[in-house]
Amino acid sequence: MSTNTAYGSQFKIQSTTNKADDGLTSREIEVLKTLRKGLYYKEVGNELHISTETVKKHLRNIYSKLDVRNKTEAFNKHFN
Repeated sequence: MSTNTAYGSQFKIQSTTNKADDGLTSREIEVLKTLRKGLYYKEVGNELHISTETVKKHLRNIYSKLDVRNKTEAFNKHFN
């Protein structure tokens, strides 16, 4: 996994390139990374400025694209 970091005047932008193209959108990856911090759906939504239902929708899409059944499987499949 390679990581490139760019620093702007106010924001730190970080992009990650994975070994395999798993078809996740950048927003789905952002949701997955935020969930990996151990936050509740509501906290993820607050951090990303989206509703709890949108977090859940992204997670359902992630499960479908990665062919997994839970967050742990999604984390392992995407990040390893």
